[in-house]
Amino acid sequence: MNKSNARSAATRLRTGALALLLSVLLVPVLAYIGGSLVVGDYEGNSGMLGYLLSIYGDAARGRWLAWILILAPVLIIATWTLVIRLIRRAGDDAEESNN
Repeated sequence: MNKSNARSAATRLRTGALALLLSVLLVPVLAYIGGSLVVGDYEGNSGMLGYLLSIYGDAARGRWLAWILILAPVLIIATWTLVIRLIRRAGDDAEESNN
């Protein structure tokens, strides 16, 4: 791997790690705020803290809906990245077959 590819891979790794960190920290908070604005106050214990403990507790117990909520932004970014790469690869293959 040359230096440019190594730098690119390192940049992608840092970007992915940052997206994961922000997703884990911000998504539950934004879900709480959005839910409070749309449907009203959280009915569980301790307001936002209770909500966050519920989400992270469910994730710790392996409940997949909690993981989907927490990781949704990362999953969306990964899916779009894959789709874009596949489209570019298909375009490159089509261009090569025309030559």
